Amino acid sequence: MHHTEAVNKLEKSKEFDSWKKTHKDAYLVHFFKMLDKANEKLWQIGYYSPKTNLISVFIVNGAITKSEDSEVFKEQKKLVQPLILKDAVIDDIKALETANKILNEKYKGSTVFKSFMILQNIDAVGQVW
Repeated sequence: MHHTEAVNKLEKSKEFDSWKKTHKDAYLVHFFKMLDKANEKLWQIGYYSPKTNLISVFIVNGAITKSEDSEVFKEQKKLVQPLILKDAVIDDIKALETANKILNEKYKGSTVFKSFMILQNIDAVGQVW
């Protein structure tokens, strides 16, 4: 499942709809995916609430579940930047292909034990995988 399919599934779900009623200020901030067999079909999608300064993470797989809200890792007094999906230039598949190409070209012979991908909006860089 692509990241856009995962967020569409999430935002159409009753779980998300119910949560959003009490988190009207929250907005999309990240997609996270572990790239191992056990997690290959699972997306973690995060929403940040400036009101509570907490992040809510939904796990989208066959079902939708929500993790307990947690504090955000960020510099003090900086706002967590929202993700604007239409501004994401490449999708998750292309991002992974590009990363693998760079790995094979620049780090030939290196062994990767665990890998993941994340889409987020970083202040000085913008939206990046």
